[in-house]
Amino acid sequence: MAQFTSIKNLKPAKRYAEALIELSCDTLSYDKIYEDLNFVLNTISQNQDLADFLNSPPVSKADKKDVLAKIFGGRIEESVLNFLFLLNENSRLDILEDIFSSFRGFVDEEKNILNAYITRYNIILSSIGLGASRFKKASDGVLIDKNLISEYEQSLELLKEKTVQEVPDYLKSINLD
Repeated sequence: MAQFTSIKNLKPAKRYAEALIELSCDTLSYDKIYEDLNFVLNTISQNQDLADFLNSPPVSKADKKDVLAKIFGGRIEESVLNFLFLLNENSRLDILEDIFSSFRGFVDEEKNILNAYITRYNIILSSIGLGASRFKKASDGVLIDKNLISEYEQSLELLKEKTVQEVPDYLKSINLD
């Protein structure tokens, strides 16, 4: 399930996430709401001044609403923007990330998606009878079966040999330098 920044935010975040689920059933798709909320969170996280402004108690709700409208109006669905206005009105913008995490958890559950984080792949490989030495770690951290690499390299060699053999003699004599 989702990770929350605070236990006290768990209950309200789930309630707001459930409202988003209802919104997605009524008007928008899960994916569109997810995309819009992700855009909002990325925008806020990349701009510390904006984050400080939106989370500052002395700043009026009207000022926050105006800034939200100017930044996100026309860039996200109107119903998602109205949801942000509701959070602002209820002084809940500070739990937007928790709401997003809860929403993502509900959507994953609805779509039968199970998120798993593997930290000790060598234990898992040995438990299913595969030695870690059989795998090579790629530059992006993905494990690749060495047998597949070997098969790929052999296929590549065959392709190179075949390509060279199929070049007509009259083309081999042409110097391209």
